[in-house]
Amino acid sequence: MRRKRRMAYLVLAAMLAGMMPASAFAETEVAICENHQEHDGECGYVEGHSCGHLEHTADCYTGELVCTVGEEIATGSDADLPHEHTQECYGLDCPHERGEHDAGCGFVEEQPCGHVCQLCAPEEEKEEENLLVPRSTYGIGDITGSGYSFDAVSGELSIFDNDGTQNWKNDTRINKDDVTSVVLGEGVTQIETEAFMNCINLEHVEFPSGLTDILSFAFSGCKKLELTSLPNSVTKIGNSAFMGCKKLELTALPDNLTAINERAFIGCTMLKLAALPDGVTSIGSHAFYDCVNLALTELPESITSIGMAAFWECKNLALTDIPGKVASIGENAFSKCTGIKSLTFSRTAAPTAGTNAFRDISVLFVPYNGTGYDGANWPAEKVVYGAALSDLSIHEGTLAPTFFPGTYVYNVSVAEDVESVTLTPTAHASETIAVNGTTVSSGDTSGQIALRAGGITTIPVVVKNSGVDVRTYSIRVKRGGSGTVLVTGVTLDKTTLTLYTNQNPGFAVLTATVEPEDATDQTVSWSSSNPAVAKVDGNGRVTAVSPGSAIITVTTADDGRKASCTVTVETGGSTGGGGNPPSSSSGSSSSSSSTSYIRRVLTDKASGITVAGDRIHENAVLTVKAGEMHGAGDVGCDILRMAQAGGHVLSDYEITLSHVFLGKVKVSIPVEGRDGQTLTVAHCINGRLILSDVTVSNGLAELEVEELSHFAVLDGVYTVDTLTAPAAPAANVGQTRRYRVQKGDTLSAVAKRYNSTVAAIVKANPIIKNPNVILPGWEIEIP
Repeated sequence: MRRKRRMAYLVLAAMLAGMMPASAFAETEVAICENHQEHDGECGYVEGHSCGHLEHTADCYTGELVCTVGEEIATGSDADLPHEHTQECYGLDCPHERGEHDAGCGFVEEQPCGHVCQLCAPEEEKEEENLLVPRSTYGIGDITGSGYSFDAVSGELSIFDNDGTQNWKNDTRINKDDVTSVVLGEGVTQIETEAFMNCINLEHVEFPSGLTDILSFAFSGCKKLELTSLPNSVTKIGNSAFMGCKKLELTALPDNLTAINERAFIGCTMLKLAALPDGVTSIGSHAFYDCVNLALTELPESITSIGMAAFWECKNLALTDIPGKVASIGENAFSKCTGIKSLTFSRTAAPTAGTNAFRDISVLFVPYNGTGYDGANWPAEKVVYGAALSDLSIHEGTLAPTFFPGTYVYNVSVAEDVESVTLTPTAHASETIAVNGTTVSSGDTSGQIALRAGGITTIPVVVKNSGVDVRTYSIRVKRGGSGTVLVTGVTLDKTTLTLYTNQNPGFAVLTATVEPEDATDQTVSWSSSNPAVAKVDGNGRVTAVSPGSAIITVTTADDGRKASCTVTVETGGSTGGGGNPPSSSSGSSSSSSSTSYIRRVLTDKASGITVAGDRIHENAVLTVKAGEMHGAGDVGCDILRMAQAGGHVLSDYEITLSHVFLGKVKVSIPVEGRDGQTLTVAHCINGRLILSDVTVSNGLAELEVEELSHFAVLDGVYTVDTLTAPAAPAANVGQTRRYRVQKGDTLSAVAKRYNSTVAAIVKANPIIKNPNVILPGWEIEIP
């Protein structure tokens, strides 16, 4: 028996050294095991590894036999019956494999058993001196392989070279859930893809000083990993490398890192980076998604791109500026970043922006001469050009509307006994501020400003960055008196204006003055007769688009008073591409011979809308925005507002081309109607409403038009008469309706439309503090 035991060890040692093939093992005179005449895959034998029947592990701890005979549980007396052995069945007659463990076998709870089965390797009475037995023979200590070793007692996995980061996963003796720590030797320079993925009990990792690459998914799903630093030698962190590492508390990243790849730290809720390395040029999509404790205050100046949802729900992110080299910002990049109140952009040309990139950010400060900030996915209501205040308060009364950096006229009412007021302005950046002609430091309170008794005192607050970058806020304080002062007129500071497409000035700001100056409702709206030539935003900023002419009109919300400015757009010199016709709708019969009009199909990816035509300018760019109806008094848009209030508008868009087209173009708008269904598309141009019946085909509503502007898809077939027919009276007295306030709405107009009164609507809606101020997006009840 002693000779057999001794011989078994020698044979095993030879196999582990690769000196004896499996066939030689089977042909020896050594009694392997009466139930296992030869070793194969079923018994756990793997070439180059010791047989599972000589190596007990935690798998042998069981309260019943793991060997089966037919459908019944085997007993010791079944040893001679035909039966099927598995890797856990080491010998029927061995009590230690029937769950009868005791101190004699070296049993320790949750650790491998040191007992060696007498059937597989009978124990000798005396071991030969100096015989070296591999530690794995006893089932405790290290499990070794190419480039790695694993201590099953401590749970420590040691890796010696790059290949070892992969090889250990193929060792069936190692359960990845048992790995609690990893020690990477100096021979490791790269952690391979998925090296330790989903090692759910891994807590600690020791890194070598020469590590350069951590590849994709390397530590993904290691939810107990508690790293606080990485070697400064690391230059690459792959996609999803630390995805879901909820206890990762890194405070810094390696200095030589140049990119934060996709999903690198997604779901790392304890990540506490103070800054990103100066050399980082890109932040991949979802890179810091749901890193709720990430509190970066700035980004490196080297960054050029920020991917989709890169900082989604990083609630503690405290950024204030976007570096000037950033050229693209992905969809939802800063969504749910509630800690960011505003972002400042220094880049003159706007970065491309994905849908909802700035969804939860209130203000976007951009250069006074910025271009493209009125493009796709840039919310016009949030963009503020040039010199601006970030805050403004008055010590008496309340500013109406609530202060917003991009709103420049405010009304305040104070009691008759208030003879003076002070203002406290805060500059957005380093602007100088003058209140009523006197310089005031940012954040300081002005001197007392006397108020005119029984009238309105207009207090100018001038914010200045340079000679051309100046912004004036007007605070109109009404002292005493009561009642509503009606608007009698409106004027513009310019009646003609010339802009250029390729030289300054490319834009200008028109200033509207509502008359009388103490009129209660100072709200105005802006429109362009030809947005493809010159477009205008809600603050009167006019931007040249293509050569031609357009009329910019300002309209008061109260009484619909209008004033206009004729804008001429020229190229301003050689453009290398010839001049453009003076119209962007049907065009002119003549055009420069060097201008190319070709067959083109332009598609807006976000909305799926396409514009196709045989003669579209070669440089034309399609822009699609959410529909922006013209102000009250624009007949076509007034009718559309009624349709929207009645719930008949399925979707509406402002569709424009940056350059001209000749003849007609086909507009295709995705709709939710069934194929064959007839819908109406309303096309609003310069106050005219054109209704076209279209048949839905392949999910599209298609029509040919000669001009592009506002399009609305209605939920059925309508005429102007049916759209403007008065609503049926409410069935019950006291019945209320809900209405979403649209841009340009006034409370008096809404009340009239629904046969209600201003007083009744105000009483039913606590949100309305001032009957002269209702904001787009509010949902109000109409009694």
